[in-house]
Amino acid sequence: LLRKFGDPLNVGLDLSKLARAYESHASKLVSVGVGVSRSMRRSLTSIGHFFSYVLLVPVYTFFLALYFSSIRDGMRNHLPGAYREDIVKIASKIDVQVAAFFRGKLAVALLKGVVTWIGLWLAGVPFSFFIGMGAGVLSIVPFIGPLIGGVSAVVLCYTPEGWLLKILWVALAFAAAEAAEAVAQPVILGEAVGLSPLTLILSLFVFGNLFGFFGVLL
Repeated sequence: LLRKFGDPLNVGLDLSKLARAYESHASKLVSVGVGVSRSMRRSLTSIGHFFSYVLLVPVYTFFLALYFSSIRDGMRNHLPGAYREDIVKIASKIDVQVAAFFRGKLAVALLKGVVTWIGLWLAGVPFSFFIGMGAGVLSIVPFIGPLIGGVSAVVLCYTPEGWLLKILWVALAFAAAEAAEAVAQPVILGEAVGLSPLTLILSLFVFGNLFGFFGVLL
């Protein structure tokens, strides 16, 4: 019987080891599943927030532009009378400078879109004009334009052969657009807002070092 079935004590030890190993693997699988579910939940939440911003910002912008005149007049009427004219003059100067800044940003975005379009056209990407110009306009928001345009270009240029080479050309097109933006932005924005390119470059470095990504936006 011992030769046929083995020692019952050894069989019991083997079964206990097997049970412990199974329990260990099961706990690891459960922890991995929990981690994956949390990561997916965070990712879905981030995606939901992003698309909610994309949908809501145009709506808010529309109503703000629609009622901006009445809001401005109401704020002006509530200013202290002794300082009203000085505050209005300063606010008008700020308004002119901010408008000039955004015109400069739009000019840089259009230039970047043209460079991206030409690069994608040379790479043989379908709908290169729409992807390039869309990426240029969306580049007003940092990282959004290159991300969306790059993914779209890579997907649309897919072919069974030579896809990696086309991906390289797409990367070169966007790199050339980023280089053109880095050169043109200080010059165009400096001329628009009345500051030297060196001042703009130094301000980007200083505020980026002090406050990170939000410092660059500021």
